[in-house]
Amino acid sequence: MKNLLVALIVLLFFSGNVFSESDPEVLTKLQFIETFDFEKNTIYDLSLDYLAETFNDSKSAIEIQDKSRGKIIGRGINQRCFDVGYGIGFRSCKFTIIIEFKGNRVRTTYDNIKQLGTDGKSYPMNNGANNQVMQAKKNITKMQSDFVAYINGKKNANW
Repeated sequence: MKNLLVALIVLLFFSGNVFSESDPEVLTKLQFIETFDFEKNTIYDLSLDYLAETFNDSKSAIEIQDKSRGKIIGRGINQRCFDVGYGIGFRSCKFTIIIEFKGNRVRTTYDNIKQLGTDGKSYPMNNGANNQVMQAKKNITKMQSDFVAYINGKKNANW
């Protein structure tokens, strides 16, 4: 009987840890896979153009650009990531953007997503009072849609 009680306590302990590690209320990463009607090199070049036009200072934002490996890694800030509510306005979030190219496919990963506090420090993107995670997912998904629209919009732009 004592062994059964110990086994139940151990089982409850480990199952509790499993649930806490996969807390759905914290947003750290979003990933998208897209297919385009261009070859890898063209998509790579257009992606650099998009980053340069989208982020104020793309030279400091882009940390790695390696065409032979098919990878761009940079840091970005979304100024209107989620609404704080109470008439206060929007809060920014920062992230690492990893764009990987393979054939005519692109995998875009927004990783290390953090909210920026008014004190300039980074904090976990948790749900809070105003569904911050849902709003951040929506806004980052919109950024991804803008990226795809930019690439596809350049399809007939060869002059």
